[in-house]
Parts: sequence; C-alpha cells; structure tokens
Amino acid sequence: MELVTVKDGSCTVYVEKNLIKQVVIHPQIQQVPGAPDHICGIMLYERTPVVFCRLGDSGGCTCGFILGLRDGTMIGVIGEPGAEDSGEPEKMMEVMPGIWEKKCDTIE
Repeated sequence: MELVTVKDGSCTVYVEKNLIKQVVIHPQIQQVPGAPDHICGIMLYERTPVVFCRLGDSGGCTCGFILGLRDGTMIGVIGEPGAEDSGEPEKMMEVMPGIWEKKCDTIE
C-alpha cells in the first residue's frame, strides 16, 4: 500500500496515495458554526461540498488533501505533506477510510 505522510501538529497520519484526488495549497475552507472541533469546515470541489477534518492539533490549514473514497464520497484532511512511504497493513491502523496511523508497540 502506497501512502503519503500528512502532519498536523503533533499528529502524523498516512493517506492512501491512490485515493488522493487533489492537494490544495491554502484551501479556502469555510467554517461551520457549531461543528465539532475535529471538523475544520467545508469547501467546494468540482461543485461538490467536501467536509475537511482536522486530525491533529496545529490549528492551521496550509494544505488540504481531498480524498475520493471507495464508496464514491469525498472527504478532506488538512496538514503538511511529507514523504511517500509504503505501509504494511498489519503495522497500521485505519482511523478513517483511507487514513492510517502506525500501531504503537505494547508491552505485555
């Protein structure tokens, strides 16, 4: 699985490269009054509203990654782009469709 690293403050996630439809620099995201803290806002993409999620704690919005999910819907994630990587699914945990985190080692 090919992944792109996305950093949002202290949080690092890995986005499936094949799901990225567009990377938008300084996206024009409109805040939604009353939305939960993890919702950054919405933006129109190809005449379709896309909800952008905040996965970390940066509070900023330098880049937006628009993902086309397998069910035909779209979702956006904000963060700083990082390196491309290849992930082994058994070492990763899917936190949202197409968005992964590395599993933490546990001590028994």
